[in-house]
Amino acid sequence: MWQMNVFESQRDDSTQARINEPVITWNEAPKKASVMAQYGRRVTVTGTFQPSTTTLIGTSWPVRVVTGIKLTSGETMAVVRGKLSKGERVPAAPTGAITVTGVLAASEADDGRRNSQMPAAVLPSLRLEVLTQTWPQPLVPAT
Repeated sequence: MWQMNVFESQRDDSTQARINEPVITWNEAPKKASVMAQYGRRVTVTGTFQPSTTTLIGTSWPVRVVTGIKLTSGETMAVVRGKLSKGERVPAAPTGAITVTGVLAASEADDGRRNSQMPAAVLPSLRLEVLTQTWPQPLVPAT
């Protein structure tokens, strides 16, 4: 138990340290290996939201609202815009060029759990492998 507590404490410290590092500004998405090295860091990107990519993610309410933002360099990146409670309408994405800052995350694991009470259009997890089936390419390997 002690080892587990030490591990969790170190992980929490490491996560907080990465979030506290200076914000990275991407004018274009770097190569995949560079993106992976930045997970957990705050990143600023500029682009235009693509409303047709809006996707709901979750296994219970509230769910996350995810929309692709097309970067000025042409890549599309998944951005979690907020949460949506049952019965609410999805808010429209901002229009025009916009700059957003958020914590860079990897694709989520698929634990195979799906809540049968959720609408079929709501994905259980944010998996970039699934988004690549319908979203504009190239897709940044992070959210």
